[in-house]
Amino acid sequence: MPGEKFVLSGIILVVWVAGVWIGGGCGPIECAESLTDQVTSVEGANYSPTWTTPGNDHMTVVLTGPYELLDGTADALTAVLRDQAGIEAAVVIGPALDIPSEGVLDANDVMWKAYHLAEAYPRPVVVVAKVSETDAAGGGYRGYSYVFDEANICVVTLHWNVYQGYPFLNAVEGTILVHEIGHWLEVPARPFHQMADEPNHCSSGNCVMFHSLNACAVFANLTGGIPQRFCDYCAAELAEMTHRREQASAAERAEEAKCPDEP
Repeated sequence: MPGEKFVLSGIILVVWVAGVWIGGGCGPIECAESLTDQVTSVEGANYSPTWTTPGNDHMTVVLTGPYELLDGTADALTAVLRDQAGIEAAVVIGPALDIPSEGVLDANDVMWKAYHLAEAYPRPVVVVAKVSETDAAGGGYRGYSYVFDEANICVVTLHWNVYQGYPFLNAVEGTILVHEIGHWLEVPARPFHQMADEPNHCSSGNCVMFHSLNACAVFANLTGGIPQRFCDYCAAELAEMTHRREQASAAERAEEAKCPDEP
């Protein structure tokens, strides 16, 4: 019916305009309550030593199964690491883990098998294990990350059965992977954009580190699609992390260049 089509077109137009108005800007869009309203400078961000240590400007990404990543997932990760974190990622295909391909698996068993696999590769290294699902998926987690800072190892488990029915599946998987690596990179790193109830997640609905999907996040990403990159706040923290690493590298080189009799 012409009238119905007109109404439907009007609804689509309103939704599109709302998306452009809310999500069309360049900056982060607040879609959840943050820990504080007081904005602080990036110089006050705190990081563990992993990504501020001289030489840690690379990452080995080991892919294992029993399931293979979808096309474009690894590319999404390497692009955002290079562009926003100053980290070059080398992706390698590792041997399949000795685990069942179906059923709900023990999360700790998968984690330790992936950890032992990681020990054979150059550090920092992340092992991405795509499995059916684990008991950690009971809370609705599509992916889960385990960080071992002292060993420079991270394990990311992707729960294939939990998200395989999603639309735009390739983009969803890329988002989940980047999000989990974002936890290892320790963003968000300032309270004013850390979610009040989930401080290790960003309150910006158009950030890959946002925790969940709500109406605000839908509108915030209507024109740009599923976020696979960090928002401006998180990106600034990653840039500061890179800056500190480069400063430490320069200081190390200067110390090495000193003559033996120099103080």
